[in-house]
Amino acid sequence: MKLKLLLLLSLIAGTATAQFTTFQSPSTQWALPAFPDNTVVFTPKEYKDSVTKYYPTIIYFHGTGEAGTDVNKLTSNYLLGRIKSGWEPQATNPVTGKLEKFIVIAVQDAGGWSPYPAAMRYAWKYTVATAMKGLRVDTNRIYTTGLSSGGQTSVMYACWDSTFAGKIAAVVSLSPAALEAQAVQNLPMFAKYNTPVWFISGSTDGNTDYAKAYTTTINNAGGYAWTTVYPGGHGGWDAMYNGTTTRVVNGKTLNIYEWMLLNSRGPAPVAPVDTTTTPPVIPTKKLLITIKVYSDGTTENIPAQ
Repeated sequence: MKLKLLLLLSLIAGTATAQFTTFQSPSTQWALPAFPDNTVVFTPKEYKDSVTKYYPTIIYFHGTGEAGTDVNKLTSNYLLGRIKSGWEPQATNPVTGKLEKFIVIAVQDAGGWSPYPAAMRYAWKYTVATAMKGLRVDTNRIYTTGLSSGGQTSVMYACWDSTFAGKIAAVVSLSPAALEAQAVQNLPMFAKYNTPVWFISGSTDGNTDYAKAYTTTINNAGGYAWTTVYPGGHGGWDAMYNGTTTRVVNGKTLNIYEWMLLNSRGPAPVAPVDTTTTPPVIPTKKLLITIKVYSDGTTENIPAQ
């Protein structure tokens, strides 16, 4: 399967540099609706030098305004727009107190909505296995987030079926559109696999009722879901991706990135040990022996002093 590389961008804002790798998944092998087209991958500047480090990863689902085939529409707003301006997605881990940086993967839906679970899964596999083989993703810390239609698909991706359920560490869904019936039926999977979901939606946004209903369903199943309602309608998502919107967890005020890092499915992968190194040579001590020969033909070994 041949990778069609479109471009490699270095976007400079001040002294900061954000690097996207953009390519096309072979979408002709995937049927409508909502097949993937452009795929954008962001890696931190330190990535190329930190060869043994695995990174928490955000899968970003755009809204209908970013759909299409013009990749600039995808990278000009909200999370990717902030990255394009020079910001590296990062947060202080509330568990360890250490600063951590994220890999971000986004797929632009050419069908006018937001990538559906099967299409995104296909693009994910193509990205990790073929286009950017060896991408150092911390598979215990994969998070989904999106807005509007992407708020819908970010949730559906994590509960569409048992293939990916349990592989997502947490979900942040902004103003989600109504879920497909299959996803509504599978909302209890969030409880089964202990995957928390944070919904954020406006007080006059018609989608807020969906967020509240899904929160109730997940919690009634024994899961962990919350809805944060902010003043306003369908929009204002820059506040979430800029880190302005927060919630208090165990006495700590967390933005969405800090809250993501609060959740992990397990410890970070450990880089394989290089077993090809030649073991050190241990020098041997020479032992000198003097052999004394007597007149009768007998001998005596006399160790060196």
